[in-house]
Amino acid sequence: SLNPNLQRLDAQYNLGLSLITDPVGYPTMTSINLSGNGLSNYNLYAPLFPNVKWLLLNDNNLDKFNGNNALLVENLFLNNNQIVSLNLSTNTALKQLHAKDNLLTELDVRNGNNLNLTTLDVSTNLLTCISVDDPTDIAMPFVSWNIDSGVIFSDNCKGEPEIVLIPDPIFEQKLIGEGVDQDGIGLNGSILLSDALATTDLDVNLSGIVDMTGIEAFENLVSLNASFNNFNEI
Repeated sequence: SLNPNLQRLDAQYNLGLSLITDPVGYPTMTSINLSGNGLSNYNLYAPLFPNVKWLLLNDNNLDKFNGNNALLVENLFLNNNQIVSLNLSTNTALKQLHAKDNLLTELDVRNGNNLNLTTLDVSTNLLTCISVDDPTDIAMPFVSWNIDSGVIFSDNCKGEPEIVLIPDPIFEQKLIGEGVDQDGIGLNGSILLSDALATTDLDVNLSGIVDMTGIEAFENLVSLNASFNNFNEI
């Protein structure tokens, strides 16, 4: 509280750290790193840190993050937490987002400024769809984003049919051949959930499949033949 010129605070990997703030605020602070401190929530009052551009909260225990507490942040790091839903539609200054290795099922980055969101890594999550400004705009940097195979872009994911990720193209090709994958798109890393739920018998014998991820969505299976493949876990 006696360091009014502090611009950068790196206090990462101090398990159980307690950060006590001064009500006068920190207008000079531009970077905060509180990674690996075991944080279960992040609730620093945004007006106390009006000029923070870098916020790093990797390797904590966060199960949610309120984007309104970081409205002017340009570089946001949330890797390796337990966040399920992330809404950053009010974070118009965002230039990079790192939120891999979470439990994300919902991500909304419709902030009206996707053109400047040049770096996004949300791999190794549970996402099937990401809400973006305009999924059809080829000027957007979507091609450089790091996402899991099969994840789609939409201007409103809640309006899209539910899908199941099928990361192994051999498995998906077999599903197409068996008439299970009927979305009409071909190989795209996913199938409709409705197609999975409508399947009661499935034979993918002798196919060379190495990854059976997605089979968990076939909740109405009565018979499954997956013999003579190359996966070691199902």
